Amino acid sequence: MALWLLAPWLSLVACVGFVVVGCVIVRCDVALMTLSARENQAERRYAAGLLDVLGNIGSVMCLRLQPSTHRLLARRLEAVFVPLKRMIVLNEVKWGLSTSSACASPGGWSRVSCGTPARGTAR
Repeated sequence: MALWLLAPWLSLVACVGFVVVGCVIVRCDVALMTLSARENQAERRYAAGLLDVLGNIGSVMCLRLQPSTHRLLARRLEAVFVPLKRMIVLNEVKWGLSTSSACASPGGWSRVSCGTPARGTAR
């Protein structure tokens, strides 16, 4: 409130910046939740295949299906990592944008946390 009384334009810019950062974070979180649901579905599919193969290992070995079951499980495991890779990249982008916008804001917190020493401290 004090910033609003002392510098209304600066406080308006700060409020708009915080709203933009909040919207970006929420949008990234929505995308992360969608990717998380896809990853969970792929993990369940992989676990079901693994359980099926291990539960019927005698049949797999007698019918010499080891190479085909290996390929099947490998494909299912690779499918788990597709959304996971995108989630990692999106999460890093989200936190990188939010941190860089905090460093660009005119607050005292950003000076200390972004590498600029506080007043009265030696470098």
